[in-house]
Amino acid sequence: MMKTLLPALAHAIVLDKKCMAYHALSLEGIKSQLQSLSTEVADAYNVIPNLEGPAFFASSLAMIPGTPIPPMLARITNGLSESLKLFNGRAFTCEYKYDGQRAQIHKLTDGSVRIFSRQMKESTTRFPDLVNMIKELCSPEVSSFILDAEVVGIDRKKGNKLMSFQELSSRERGNKQSSIAIENIKVDICVFVFDIMFCNGQRLLDCPLRKRRKYIHDLFQEKPGYFELAQQLTVSVTMLKTKEFYSGERILPKKPVYYKTDEQPELWFTAQQVWEIRGADLTLSPVHHAAIGLVHPSRGISVRMPRYTRSVPDRNSEDCSTATDIATMFKAQTRKMEVSSEGQE
Repeated sequence: MMKTLLPALAHAIVLDKKCMAYHALSLEGIKSQLQSLSTEVADAYNVIPNLEGPAFFASSLAMIPGTPIPPMLARITNGLSESLKLFNGRAFTCEYKYDGQRAQIHKLTDGSVRIFSRQMKESTTRFPDLVNMIKELCSPEVSSFILDAEVVGIDRKKGNKLMSFQELSSRERGNKQSSIAIENIKVDICVFVFDIMFCNGQRLLDCPLRKRRKYIHDLFQEKPGYFELAQQLTVSVTMLKTKEFYSGERILPKKPVYYKTDEQPELWFTAQQVWEIRGADLTLSPVHHAAIGLVHPSRGISVRMPRYTRSVPDRNSEDCSTATDIATMFKAQTRKMEVSSEGQE
C-alpha cells in the first residue's frame, strides 16, 4: 500500500493550489518536482515511518531508537547477467542466508533494549536472552544504536549447530506485559549481525557498508554461538563467469519440452546428476510443478530454502524421488500447510 500512498502524498503537495499559486511551472517542471519529491517522501518514510506531522526531508530527519525502520527489500532482476550489469564491474558483497527470524535491535539512551520483527512489530518479550547478550557484549561507550540482524536457533551441545526456522518458531512468544522466563527457554539462539544504521546519535545510513561493519567490529564483542557478525564474501565480476564452471556439452540451447517448470533461468542443463538436498520445509508453489494435482489441483510443491548436501553418483535421473514420494513427504511433514483450491487457473 505504501508504494502507492507515499508518491500520492508527494504529488498532492506539488499539485496543491497554494503551491501552484507561487510557482508557475511548466509541464516538465511539474513532472520533475513530482519525481523528486516522491523520492524524498519515500526516503523519509524509510527513516521515520510516520505519516503525521509537517513536511520533511529524509536528509534532515533524525533516526529515533525505539522507532523501527522499514526493512530494505531485495531488488528483483531477470537473471545473473542483469544483476552483474547493475554493478558495472565493481566488486560487491554477498552475505550468508540464515534460516531464522529477522530482528532489528534498538538500544535506547536509557539503557533499555527493544527488538522488532521484519513487520516492525515488537518482539522483545520473546527474546530476553538476546537482551542479556546485548547488555553483556556491547561496549560501555555505546549509548544508543540500531542493528539489523538475524536470530537463528542453535544447538550448543552439538558444536553450535544451526537449527531450522521451524525449531526457532517453537519458542514461547511472551506477551506485552511480561517476557518469557529464561529457565523456560528450550531453543537457544545466536544473533548474526548484518548492519548498523545508527550509533550514539549518529545516522549511518549514508556511510559505506565497509565503514558500518567496522563500527560493529569496534563496538561489539563477538561471542561464537551467541553473537556473531554475519558471514560475507566480497567478490568481483570476474569470479562469476558462470559458464566456465560447466562443461559445454551439458548446456542446452533451450528448455526441453519435458522440463515441467515455469521458471525462466538463463541456462538449461541436461539431467545428468542426482543431488541430495535439504530444506526448511515443503510448500505449495505456483511455479514448480512437482506433484501437481496430487496435493493441490493447480499448484506443485517446492522446497523452501533448499541446500545442496551431496551428489549421489550411484543413481540416475530416473531414480529420483517421484511425484508420489514428494506428495507423501509434504503430507507427513511436522509443520502442516493449509491447502485450499483458491487461485485455481
